[in-house]
Amino acid sequence: MSNKVIPQIDQSIIDELQSNLETELRHQFKEDKICLLLSGGIDSTLVGLVGHHTGKKITTISFELEGTQNIDCQTSEKTSQIMGWDFHKVILPRTNFDDWFFHLIFEQKCKKKTELEVLFPMIFMLNKVKELGFSKVLCGFTNPFPATSEGRDEYLTPDSEFFDDCED
Repeated sequence: MSNKVIPQIDQSIIDELQSNLETELRHQFKEDKICLLLSGGIDSTLVGLVGHHTGKKITTISFELEGTQNIDCQTSEKTSQIMGWDFHKVILPRTNFDDWFFHLIFEQKCKKKTELEVLFPMIFMLNKVKELGFSKVLCGFTNPFPATSEGRDEYLTPDSEFFDDCED
């Protein structure tokens, strides 16, 4: 079936992209095991597939709000099962929202609604990353931490100042 709207991508472009992604992943993550925050979307799934293709053992983490199933977490779990990845589900609490959001606003200097939406589950997922023994984690989006005068951390790490401030 041909697609007249989207032009065919030259195989050499695909090969070069794959090679670049694999090279970067091997360079940044020398460990045999990597941790991935898997949303179920194409970005994080692609990152997982690149890691898988390089021979890394993939551990994935996704989340659901307590008492509420969501398609993203279900997709993450199914993808992990199909790929043979070690899946972990984090359940976000429905209590103490005020405390967590005040922490994000006043302690972490979040200014945008999207920062709050992204970082609330991140608190709990980074706790899981640390619990599983990982010192850094991959995800399918750029660093969501609020910018400081020093700029953003290059990687999400459970050893960052943000993480220390968020522990239970």
